[in-house]
Amino acid sequence: MRTPSCCSLAVLLAAASAACSPAVEGRLPSTRAVDMLLKSGQLLEKGETCSAILLLVEVRETAEDSEDRARASSRLLEANQGDESLPLLASCGVRSRVLSLMDTARSGEAEQVTLYFRSTVGWGCPCAPFVFSDSGDVATFDEELVYPVFRDARDFDRAWEPHGTYVLTGRMDSVPLDYYNWSKLIGRPQPLGKGDGEEHRLKRHPVFHVDSWCFAPDDGEGGSSAPDARAGVIDTAHVCPHGTPTSEP
Repeated sequence: MRTPSCCSLAVLLAAASAACSPAVEGRLPSTRAVDMLLKSGQLLEKGETCSAILLLVEVRETAEDSEDRARASSRLLEANQGDESLPLLASCGVRSRVLSLMDTARSGEAEQVTLYFRSTVGWGCPCAPFVFSDSGDVATFDEELVYPVFRDARDFDRAWEPHGTYVLTGRMDSVPLDYYNWSKLIGRPQPLGKGDGEEHRLKRHPVFHVDSWCFAPDDGEGGSSAPDARAGVIDTAHVCPHGTPTSEP
């Protein structure tokens, strides 16, 4: 279970408002709401999940008719497989922000941002090292997993602590990479494999160039106490000074 952060919901709702054309002031009339509900179903059938979620959120929040709002709420719950925390809201918010950062990077003006991640150690797959903290322990979209590029090569061995949050400041690359091209980028090239989990290594995920970072242990955790053999040691210099963050800036 996860609760979407204010940041993710703000991004999602802002996108929803921009997606509705023409803009409607006040409550959404029933005729428009019905059209949007129909459109959301078509989008879900096409696999355009986030676009459908945007429409359903808009209807749920602004429809004039309470029955339209109820139908949108029901379909949101169904799309989230009955999970009342509506994890797709957070997933779509993360995906929207990542795509925006990558678009900005393509313009040649990549902005420095601070993002929150958790390690994927313990997931049981050769996945990208980091997942956005808002995504919880499930990544619905490829954009929710990230390959980091650290300035200090030793930091790659510190990215395996599952009991806390990594706070990374840096810039998103414009091009997503698979495991093999990422390993070349960081100077640790790996031969192509054919073993279990190869489909994870071939997936392309965003690349984040890290300028600085720190680690905030979960409440009650002193740091790298996980039994996993890959777990690195978080040195004192990289422990966040203000404890565990609660939401993205």
